[in-house]
Amino acid sequence: MIPGQRPRVIPPSSQRPPHQMGGTPQPGDMSPHFATALVEMRDDLMVNVNVKMHLSARMHAAAGGFMSDLEAALVTGERTQHKQMTKFLEILSAKGDKEYHSFLRILRDSSMGHWADAVEAKAASYARMQATPDAPPSASAGGPGKAVEDEDEDEALEQAQIQLGRTQNQLAEMRQQVRQLQAEQERERQEQQERIGVLQKRVAQAEQELVRKDQKIAQLEQQLAAARGAQPAPVRDSPSVSADADAPRFWVEDADSLAIARVLVDDIVQNPRVSVAAKLKRTLCVCMDQISKDEQLQKQAQQFLVHLKNTETIPEISYYRLKETAPKRELIVSTMNELVSRIVADDGKRLQKHNTDVFMNLLKALHQEGCHSATQVLLAELQVAQ
Repeated sequence: MIPGQRPRVIPPSSQRPPHQMGGTPQPGDMSPHFATALVEMRDDLMVNVNVKMHLSARMHAAAGGFMSDLEAALVTGERTQHKQMTKFLEILSAKGDKEYHSFLRILRDSSMGHWADAVEAKAASYARMQATPDAPPSASAGGPGKAVEDEDEDEALEQAQIQLGRTQNQLAEMRQQVRQLQAEQERERQEQQERIGVLQKRVAQAEQELVRKDQKIAQLEQQLAAARGAQPAPVRDSPSVSADADAPRFWVEDADSLAIARVLVDDIVQNPRVSVAAKLKRTLCVCMDQISKDEQLQKQAQQFLVHLKNTETIPEISYYRLKETAPKRELIVSTMNELVSRIVADDGKRLQKHNTDVFMNLLKALHQEGCHSATQVLLAELQVAQ
């Protein structure tokens, strides 16, 4: 400046942004075609590039980006994605070519390379237009070219909005599906808890039943041991009577033995894995030889046979056939075989009752004739049969 000469002041209206100046870009000045490409692609970048997801981790200079601490804080300090991207592009537009290329690299590193390619293609297009002397007026000059570009921009924005709407609908559907899955999971959890509760209740009932049966078995064992160790009560001889008549009998009170027998038979009936018919037949067959040797039963064989006829445990035709059998031991064996034949396959409750009635009537007949030893033999084998 020449001494005494006033400095030349450039009016503010004549100053242009760096991207509108010609000549070689200065440090911090962005080339016109780069700056114009950012302006033209602004709406697309605003809609499709998310600062938090794609830019924030790499835009800081320490991470290989181009922003200072303050600039990065200004971007991330905005409350909405739209405002964050607006601030990001505002800061970038005030930078130079180096920062422009750094921005494109950040996009590619963030799996957004297609948008980096779009910005680069737009910049190349403007670079070719500036290199052609007869090129139509630029977007900033207005005219027909501007109108066409505005239409393209509006169409691109409309397509972006449509895509955004589709994405929002897809997200809404996914949220609905997630809620449905959560409801189904909660329902299944409740049903599972209910099933667990039922199983726990059944287990508790089964444990109580086991305790009850253990106590019953212990009681029966004590009663059987006491019965085996007890001396038989004296039995009064019955008068000689005809086998066809109802002879008077000496009733031997032994309610405990009958009660024990009833409990043992009921336990067999209640066990679904046990065949009542098979167990009772086995008991009779195993004990047959020993019972036939019982002196008291041999002595009372005819009265014993009459009792079985009167209770319809054996039919009359069998009774008349058996009463003529001699000697007494053979009569007892034949009678036991007849009882075994009266026990049938018990597929149903009615037949199970028939079989247990046959067995219990046999025990009652033995008790009625004072045959304690024979009774204890059957009870002992019946307990083993379980």
